[in-house]
Amino acid sequence: MKFINGRNNMNCPKCGKELLIGSEVCPGCDLTQKKEVKKRRKLTRFGKLFIISLCAVAAAICVISAANAVKRSAVRGSVNGNFANGSCAAETSSNYYYSDGEALYCNNKRFSAEERIDKGSKLYNVIYTNDCAFYTKDGTLYQFNPKTRKIKSLYIFDSEYTVAGYSNKEIYFSSDSGVYKYFISDGSFEKFISTPGILYKNKIYTVEGTALCSYNRKTLARKEIAQLPQHTILSFVQKGRVFCCSKSDMSLISVPISGGEIRSEMTANGLKNVSDITRLNTFSGSFFISGEKKLMKYVPSSGECTPFENCGYVQSTASLKSALYLVSPGENAFFCDENGNIKFTVGKKQGE
Repeated sequence: MKFINGRNNMNCPKCGKELLIGSEVCPGCDLTQKKEVKKRRKLTRFGKLFIISLCAVAAAICVISAANAVKRSAVRGSVNGNFANGSCAAETSSNYYYSDGEALYCNNKRFSAEERIDKGSKLYNVIYTNDCAFYTKDGTLYQFNPKTRKIKSLYIFDSEYTVAGYSNKEIYFSSDSGVYKYFISDGSFEKFISTPGILYKNKIYTVEGTALCSYNRKTLARKEIAQLPQHTILSFVQKGRVFCCSKSDMSLISVPISGGEIRSEMTANGLKNVSDITRLNTFSGSFFISGEKKLMKYVPSSGECTPFENCGYVQSTASLKSALYLVSPGENAFFCDENGNIKFTVGKKQGE
C-alpha cells in the first residue's frame, strides 16, 4: 500500500499494479475492485458468524456443566436402602468409605490402599457429600476432609439417629421421635416431621399407624399414599416404590410412590427359615434379610430363600453400586458380590 498526498493508495490483489484513487477497475488486468470488496465483506461477515457460533457453543457447554453440577448435588435417598440399618459404607467414583462399627476406613476401588481414618465405639452413619465423608461416633457427628486430612466435630446428638438421606446442603436423620435436618452450612439441627422416615427424591416417606404417607421436604405438604396392614414397618424406597415389611405375617409388600395397588413382593412361605426380620436390604435384584441370627438371601424371580454363605449374624449392611458391604459384630466386615463371593475383608480385623 502506498500513500499519495496523505491518502492511502492500493495495489491490485491480482496483478499487483497500482490502483488510482477512486478507481474501480485495475488498469493492468481489468479486475473489478467492488467484487473484491464484497468478497472481503462476506469473509468478514463469515468471521463474525463463526465467532458468534463459538460463543454459543461455549455458552451451551456452560449450561450443560451447570446442569451436571446440579445433578451431582441432587438429593440422595436412603444411603443403604434401609433406614433401620443406619449406614455403614459410602461409595465415590474412586473410593469406598466404610465402618466396621469401631473405625472409619477408606480404600480405593481395587482394595489396595486401606487406610484407617478414625476409631471409636459406635461409629456408624457413613455418607459422602460435598467432597467430604460424614459419620457419627459416640453420639457426635464428624466430618472428614480428604484434601486437608482434617477431622472436624460438627454436632452432638441427644439420641441415636440413623441417616435417612442427604443432599449437598442437608443431612436427614431419623429416630423414633421423627426425622431431623442437619444443615451443613451453618451446623443447625431441627425437627422436620414427628415420625421416622426415609428421604427419596425430595420427599420423606413414613408410616403413621397404618397409613403410608409422604411429606414434601420443602413445603411439608402431607399426602396419604395407601393403607397398610397392622404392624407394618417402612424398609426402603427404590425405583419409584415404597417397600414395607409386615412384622405380623413375615411378608414384604410394596406400593408406588404416587399411590396405587399394594403388591406382594415376598410371602411368609419364602421366609419359612426366618423367625423374625431385623433388617432388610436389596442388592442386584435380590432381598437380603437379617433374622434368627443369620442372613438370608431371597430371590423374587424363583421364590427361593437360602442362607447367605460366609456370613452369620449381620449387624449392618450397605448396598453400594458395585458391592454389598456386610458387618458381623465381633467377626468380620467385608465386601462381597450378590453370591457371597468375598472381594475384600477389612484388614484390621485380620491383622490387628
